[in-house]
Amino acid sequence: MKKLLGKLATLSFSHARYVFLIVAAVTLVAAYYVSRIQISTNNFDLLPQDSKMIKEFWEVNEDFGAQESHLMLIEIPDSVEPDPSILKDFVHRLDETLSRSGLVSSINYAITPDQKNFIDEFFVRNALLYLSSSDLDSVLRRFEDPEIARRILNCKNILNMPVPPDPSLKKVLREDPLLLSEIFVPYIERMLGKQNASLLKDEESYYLSKDKRTLLVFIKPVGASNDTRFCETFVDRNIEIRDSIVAAMGEDGAKLHIMMGGNYVSALTNARAVKQGLVDSSVFVISCILVFFYFFYGDIRSLVFIVVPVFIGVIWVFCIGELAFVKFNIITASAGAMLLGLGVDYAIHIYNRFVTQEQHFKHHTTLQNLVITFQETGLSVFYGVVSTAFVFAVLMVTRFRGLYELGFIGGLGIFVLFVAVVVLMPAEITMRPRRPVKRNYLQTMVSKVLDYNSRFVLRHPKYITTGCLIISAFMIAVLLNYVPSKDEGIGVTFDDNIENIRSKNDVDLQMIKRMQEKFGSHFKPVSVVCEATTNDMLVEKLRLLNIKMDTLVERGMVKEYNSLLRYVPSLEQQHKNLKKIRALDVESILFQIRLEMTKVGLRMNYFKLNRLREMMSVREPITLEHFQKEGFGDIMRHYYVEKNGLKKVVTQVELAGASYEIDIVNAFIQEVDQDKQLGGDYIITGIRVVTAEFLTLVKEDFAVALIASLLTVIVLVTLKYRSFRAVLLCTVPLTFSILCIMGVMRLYGIKINFVNMIAVPLLIGSGVDYGIYIISRYLEDQRHDVFAAIHETGQSLFLSGLTTVIGFGSLVLVDNRGLASMGYMCGVGIIICALSSIIVLPAMLRLWGKKIWKIESPEPRKTRSIE
Repeated sequence: MKKLLGKLATLSFSHARYVFLIVAAVTLVAAYYVSRIQISTNNFDLLPQDSKMIKEFWEVNEDFGAQESHLMLIEIPDSVEPDPSILKDFVHRLDETLSRSGLVSSINYAITPDQKNFIDEFFVRNALLYLSSSDLDSVLRRFEDPEIARRILNCKNILNMPVPPDPSLKKVLREDPLLLSEIFVPYIERMLGKQNASLLKDEESYYLSKDKRTLLVFIKPVGASNDTRFCETFVDRNIEIRDSIVAAMGEDGAKLHIMMGGNYVSALTNARAVKQGLVDSSVFVISCILVFFYFFYGDIRSLVFIVVPVFIGVIWVFCIGELAFVKFNIITASAGAMLLGLGVDYAIHIYNRFVTQEQHFKHHTTLQNLVITFQETGLSVFYGVVSTAFVFAVLMVTRFRGLYELGFIGGLGIFVLFVAVVVLMPAEITMRPRRPVKRNYLQTMVSKVLDYNSRFVLRHPKYITTGCLIISAFMIAVLLNYVPSKDEGIGVTFDDNIENIRSKNDVDLQMIKRMQEKFGSHFKPVSVVCEATTNDMLVEKLRLLNIKMDTLVERGMVKEYNSLLRYVPSLEQQHKNLKKIRALDVESILFQIRLEMTKVGLRMNYFKLNRLREMMSVREPITLEHFQKEGFGDIMRHYYVEKNGLKKVVTQVELAGASYEIDIVNAFIQEVDQDKQLGGDYIITGIRVVTAEFLTLVKEDFAVALIASLLTVIVLVTLKYRSFRAVLLCTVPLTFSILCIMGVMRLYGIKINFVNMIAVPLLIGSGVDYGIYIISRYLEDQRHDVFAAIHETGQSLFLSGLTTVIGFGSLVLVDNRGLASMGYMCGVGIIICALSSIIVLPAMLRLWGKKIWKIESPEPRKTRSIE
């Protein structure tokens, strides 16, 4: 490998003009593809698309329509008098405009005509078939003569009250003088939901909050929320339409406050925030690195020699990523900062060694010093590249696409960066004038700090090693819960709340909170799908499922659920009810009602008893076919579909708890799957289910990735040094930094999430790299001089560590709490890795280095030449 690196350096240096032309052409093409990159913040893009859970989700979406909606909340502020007419005017204009856009399949802001007709006509006519046995007995008791007399007298008293009754109550009494509808209300609420059922009193039945200040609109787009380009088109068009309607409404429009939410808005706003944040952080990183390098080297050319190959390499990597994945997810989007830090790290080590070589061997030609640099320091950097690349590459064994794609980008990208530095830097150095390098104030200060550190390490290696062991033992005690902390259990807790990685200004989070306040729901149901070959079998499965759901409602796990059996009762219950209904003497009951009305002086022509007659005259059970023939296709379409010879029905279940809680989702799935009566032949899916599966997969694969990364590092370091004690020394910075980071996180209650967890493999790679650099420099000198190893490599470690910290620290500027937490974690971790590499590791080398590696008689350095 030494010879190959030397030949590459010679080739690039000797043909610099051609290297520049080829690199420029390749970079221009790569930059074009980089400009097309899309960033997706949708969690679906982090899961394996061939998984059973994802396939079921998209299958249910295809069968029953999108399980996710674009939501719009139209409000009149508390400072203004409530006027529902303004809300209705806005939504009518919105409906008309959006329907013509071709971007939506439906807009729903009121109870549908089918639902109203069903309640007004079909349900009232067949109401007795829906009742439970106890409720039906209550109705039948009202048909007895004494009860009829009491109910009719009560009806008269209500109608003749000094304060006129509500018009809706008068309408009910006119058609239902016995007030049987009191018993029917819970059944209507279960069909439509309590909120919607209460809206039936309103003639138009809009989705209005109780205070009449807020109107909720459900919009079903034609595209999926994981299509970033569609989200951009759809949301921008919604904003344009919203603003134009508000402007057209004049003063009324100015009174409105309109919020948009749902996965479409969330996906777009988070993607834009992440993209803008990464751009801002990249500008910040570049600016800081340029300024710092200029003051450190005092030479613009030195800055260019280090930075340009790295930036070009990052462009190449992102081009490969765009061609391989089309879209970058929230994890791979952060790879730019990671690659900038690592690439600058490699470039600094090589360039610093070249500058030192030039200073110590002035009688060599530039090419000779360049070849020596690449053959010695370039080789140690190459080993660091290999170890870090393998650490990332092993992430590809996981099923979690976030880690898989990061493994690909990181593993391949690190090699690409190294190649960019090896190919371009020798060509750049042809433009470097060969003159003595003057040490500036910053270099002198760093050199003095390293001198002081070296002397301190050489004088007190036992104290340093003991201190390291004490700190490590304390952190282990913290992680094992022997020391009180803000966390529970053992180790560092994984944060299950996926909302904690999103922006604090996420409009969807604000929308969910507002909907909970106004409507008492987050509108993120779980879908349970059952299928059968016949309708009878399907209804029986639904009946068993409903029994289970009723049990879970009583236990508080399920808040409410919406089932087709609410519209089509079970045949068993209907036949029991029909047996009792057929025993009724309809004409005698109606005669008794009219007689009692005459006795109390009520006008007979005021009342309409036809509905009551129809209700008592029902003789046939309701079936799915009957339901369809009645023309309620819109209702059926939401619940029932027939496909490939199978009949499928979906039940929408709203679980208790907040929308981000996954424990209750997993518990619900377990309850349904393990119920022997249900048989387990059900599909359970939905946004919350996929999120729960996503987090479960992340936790499992994170453990796999962590173990695989550590094993890879141990194997690679063992192959390089072929000594167990050498492996232990090389991994000291890594072990110490990880223990410190995890311990501090636990002490302060900071949790690992699926974004900042990628800091762990990065720290594993960087920690091992730093150890390899120090030990390689230590072994390069046959005297095993610890002072020289610290002094010569320490400056490079200081620079590379600082640039890496700047690179990752810049992520705290991103308006995404997941990426910001990763920035904090990586920044602190790299600092600890660098400090332990120039303090703890040299102290251990001072104590045990010469025992591990056999001392050879010191020989003066031989002058190397190029033949």
